[in-house]
Amino acid sequence: MVRFLMYTNEWDVEGIIYSSSMHWLGQTWSGVEWIGSYVDHYARVYDYLRKNADGYPAPEELKSKIYVGNIVSRGEMATDSPVPTI
Repeated sequence: MVRFLMYTNEWDVEGIIYSSSMHWLGQTWSGVEWIGSYVDHYARVYDYLRKNADGYPAPEELKSKIYVGNIVSRGEMATDSPVPTI
């Protein structure tokens, strides 16, 4: 996630989505707060990033694009994830 945030100036981020996968089965689910905390850390270096390259999205913009997708169970596909409004 840190690397992704450091390169957000390189592409158009339409959404950042929590989703389930086989990877978390048998593990403790990490919840749906951790991406926001990484964006908070990104906010702390945002001004520095902007001084060195154009195109970094504002932290508030990134936070508005965080969605909770299909996290009910492994490979759950019955419920659609929310669709970002572009």
